[in-house]
This record gives sequence, C-alpha cells and structure tokens, in this order.
Amino acid sequence: DECQSGNGNCDQTCINTEGSYRCSCADGYNLVNGTTCKVCRMPVDLVFLLDGSGSIGDSNFQVTKNFVATTTSDFQIGPNNAQVGIVQYANWLYEEVSLNQYKTLDELLPAIYNISYWGGGTYTGWAIDYVVNATLTESRGARQDVPKVVIVVTDGQSADDVRQPALRAKQSGIIMVAIGVGSIYDGTELVEIAT
Repeated sequence: DECQSGNGNCDQTCINTEGSYRCSCADGYNLVNGTTCKVCRMPVDLVFLLDGSGSIGDSNFQVTKNFVATTTSDFQIGPNNAQVGIVQYANWLYEEVSLNQYKTLDELLPAIYNISYWGGGTYTGWAIDYVVNATLTESRGARQDVPKVVIVVTDGQSADDVRQPALRAKQSGIIMVAIGVGSIYDGTELVEIAT
C-alpha cells in the first residue's frame, strides 16, 4: 500500500492503484507535477454558452453539463476570483446562471445539474452577440479589468453566421473557446468561433 507511507507524497489525497498510486485534489484545486494541489484563484468572468438545440440531444446535453461542472470545479468561485455565467441557446436564449449569482462552488454545482434541455433550432451567432452585449456587461455582474472568457459548447451546425459575432467578441477582448459535442460536430465552425 503506497499510500500508507507518507500519503504517497500527495498534498491531499492518495489513491491506491494496482501496484502503484495516484494523487488527487479536492474540488477547486488543480494537480500540479503529480503530487501538489494548487487552487486556481485567478479572477475571471467565465461564461459557458451551451447549445441546447435539437441536434444536440439529451444525452449529449448531459455530457455538456458534466463538462461545465468539471471545468468550474477547477476554479475558486467568488466575487474576487472566478465568476461563472451560463447561457443556453437554440432559437431562443435563456440565462441559466448570471455571472454574480453564485458565490461558491457548492452553490453553483446544483444549479448546473438542474439545467433542463429544451431543443429547437441553432443560432450560435445570435447567442454570441447576446453574451457580448448583455451577459458580459457590468450591469449583469461583469467586472472591469478582469479577463473575460466565453466557452461555446456546440455541435457547430448553426443556422446563422458565427464568423462576424465571434470576430466582434474577439475584437472586444473576449477570449473565445469552442468545444465540439457529439459525433457530428462541424469543426470548421468551431475554428471560426475560437480565438
């Protein structure tokens, strides 16, 4: 049992595996160099833009929610650290979580898992414009002089143009990340969205 002696040199949790061990960290910490746990305390306004259209499907939407929960668990959530917003879109928009709505990860995670999948058409360009012009504003909790990141999770089959809205977002200083979901995502569209 490698974990019996000095916790396997792990900062937090040592997990026995067959013939070896691995280290693990609590929520809000990142594993660095295999043994050390460091919290991510970087101030950032992070918005997840989730494709809730019919082509995604319920099972892929569940995968999307798990991705959001796992990703946010790597951040220290709070007004001086990471603020997380979530917008679901199709041929409509719904702000599931406002940027400054939750102050801790324990408050945020249940809200993520309680997001319902709706279905509909796909208007990613319109949704990107909404996030830039409405969600990432000071009146909605965005902070001055804090990096702004939008993670678009989509199958990349938008009925509208994504190039111009993504370009406007990038020109305003927003870091755009695009993640494909499902087996038929459009890689070209994802590249057009990403910084």
